[in-house]
Amino acid sequence: MSESFPQDCWLYKPGHKTHFIQLNVMRDKERFPAEVELIDLETLEIKYNGQAVQLKSHDVVGVHFDCLHAFENEISFAPEAQLLYIQVSRPTELTKGVWRQVYLGQGKMQDLAARDEDPGLFGLSE
Repeated sequence: MSESFPQDCWLYKPGHKTHFIQLNVMRDKERFPAEVELIDLETLEIKYNGQAVQLKSHDVVGVHFDCLHAFENEISFAPEAQLLYIQVSRPTELTKGVWRQVYLGQGKMQDLAARDEDPGLFGLSE
């Protein structure tokens, strides 16, 4: 398990911080309505389209909290991109609401305190 706090996460890899370029590149991937269950302090189970997958994030507690309070239970999952979309506020006259996008990962999470010379997807750095 990570030894740092999620807000300290600087990596743009699965399970870590999500960069707007990653979201832009993956925005057209197919999404499915999803249900989210907290498994442990790093793992969520995402149920979608008759399937279930366990994925990891440094902020599973925060993600799960947002899922429990999603506006009109609007949660979707893009399995090809490993992105979870959670509507955290209602639409307004000017917006479609606020959505939280979470880039989930598989396997062991890298400790937030460790620095990685490979900055992750698309060569982004902090």
